[in-house]
Amino acid sequence: MFFEQWIYLLKKPSLDTCNTCDSYKMKIKLALPSDIENPKQELEAHQIQADSAYAIKKKDKEECTDAKRGPLQLRKVDSSGEKFIWHDVKWFRYSGENESGTIQFNTSIDSPEFENISFSRRGKANEP
Repeated sequence: MFFEQWIYLLKKPSLDTCNTCDSYKMKIKLALPSDIENPKQELEAHQIQADSAYAIKKKDKEECTDAKRGPLQLRKVDSSGEKFIWHDVKWFRYSGENESGTIQFNTSIDSPEFENISFSRRGKANEP
């Protein structure tokens, strides 16, 4: 009952700040006019540092998203059309001689024969 009647008093803050920002703002508010400059400089330095951290985080997220839609795609069949089961692969081999996006794999350690699987995306939009 209390919560329903008084809900309008509880609102979301219009500006979300961190504890450090709040601490500096309180120091500025309570400081004497002669002592106000140092907390202001500390607050500005903190905000610049926080802004650069957010910029780095945003850049990392963009780069991660770009990698997700990169030139490679997981396949369910190998180059010969056989079902490709990741769990059965014993080792992968990649060399510069391979076609771009193609990896050789082997499902047996004893067999010298490697099979190929292409992870390149298909379509004209993905051609170089």
